[in-house]
Amino acid sequence: MQEPVQKSSTSLLPQTPCAQSVFTYPSRRRARRSRVRPRAAECLRNRWHTGHVDGQLAIRRAAAADYDAIIGVVDGWWGRPVTTALPRLFLEHFAHTSLIAERDGVLAGFLIGFVSPDDPRAAYIHFAGIDPDHRGTGLARDLYNRFIAAAKSDGREVIRAITSPNNVASIAFHKALGFDVGGPIMDYNGPHKDMVTFELHIPAWPQL
Repeated sequence: MQEPVQKSSTSLLPQTPCAQSVFTYPSRRRARRSRVRPRAAECLRNRWHTGHVDGQLAIRRAAAADYDAIIGVVDGWWGRPVTTALPRLFLEHFAHTSLIAERDGVLAGFLIGFVSPDDPRAAYIHFAGIDPDHRGTGLARDLYNRFIAAAKSDGREVIRAITSPNNVASIAFHKALGFDVGGPIMDYNGPHKDMVTFELHIPAWPQL
């Protein structure tokens, strides 16, 4: 399930060496127009870890303890109940391949994803969300960039995700990133639970 995110341009980079793996973002109120696309694969310290900037927005690997902070805000971010779509097990078992964005210790966004244990080619993004105050800054795109780059370094070739057919913002966001959009597929998640599918083939992705 994907957060309704505003379509945005590429993520912002501070003037620091790429090897430091540091990415900072203004809030929507402070967003700037000039943006530079990073080569994400070159800016990861390792497959699933990123950097930190004091006083700025920091992106790091998730931990099981992040679940309570996420589940405490997602209904408000979505404007409707969505907590049932994110059981605690995702943070208990897939934190290593998930990402947290924070500003001064306060949750600004997250991406919950994992590499498939059954399909050695695939990785999957289950749930991603951005605080409304940080939408339109490139943060959602950067979380995706980082996950895709890490999946590529793990030997994965395709990224998959799904969303509901009425989530037009998420569909537009994934199209803008280069995902192929399929469906809606009727009864994908059971009777009357139609879903739109997303698939990105990493070798053809122009951003890495």
